[in-house]
Amino acid sequence: MGNKMALIISFFFSIFVFLFGGDLIGIEMVYSNLDAVSISVGYMISKKGKIVDSIKEYVAEEAGAILISLNEKSESTKVGDIYKYQISKDYKPFLIKPNPMTIKVTRSVIIGQY
Repeated sequence: MGNKMALIISFFFSIFVFLFGGDLIGIEMVYSNLDAVSISVGYMISKKGKIVDSIKEYVAEEAGAILISLNEKSESTKVGDIYKYQISKDYKPFLIKPNPMTIKVTRSVIIGQY
């Protein structure tokens, strides 16, 4: 009787371990995708000097994410300025959290250095 009960309880805990592992893998996949897209976006922003609609469309198409500027000044940038941006995407975990969590990648680029 004790062996059967231990087997049932171990299956119960095994399910939670697999769900937790699935969450970790899912979060890492989303983060890796955002990181890869951020490299391309940094190159594009460095060339164009700011975030334009084509770059936002690229981020939405490649990663299904949102691109926002973190610069405090709204005027145009010049060569040598540091431009900060953030790419974010929502992820619905299996077990870690009941609500969707936002995964963000924040990067900066020097305008004109590509």
